[in-house]
Amino acid sequence: MSIENWRAPSVPEGEVVLYDEPGRVLQQDRWKVCYSAFHYRLTQAGQGGRLMLRVRHGGGEEYTDLGYPNPQNLAAFAALDSDGRFILFHMLRSVHDDGATLAASKTRRVYVQAFTDGRLKKRKVRGQAEVRVWIEPERSTAA
Repeated sequence: MSIENWRAPSVPEGEVVLYDEPGRVLQQDRWKVCYSAFHYRLTQAGQGGRLMLRVRHGGGEEYTDLGYPNPQNLAAFAALDSDGRFILFHMLRSVHDDGATLAASKTRRVYVQAFTDGRLKKRKVRGQAEVRVWIEPERSTAA
């Protein structure tokens, strides 16, 4: 598989590339799916450091912190062939993105409801260029 380095995500100094999985076309059921726009790298910050899933795609570069490695997850990555690892990396990124979208949507609903109820409060912090924002608890309507 040809690796075009200009498509690869950048790796900060001090991180080691554990797996480099460039984009590819994969057979899925009766059709082929093109993942050429995605290039994944699994990196580790030094010996025993956190694992980072780095990706470059048409929208730029992103990374997902996968936490500290353990023998089981490193063995799972090693047990997969290149295509399996690529699909796993793609799924991990997708799950991460979906979770972030869901969390932002839920937070937005909470703040909209608090604003509508008049429970969204703000105060300038005296002597600082900072504003404190909070949501007051809902008041009990029990009589």
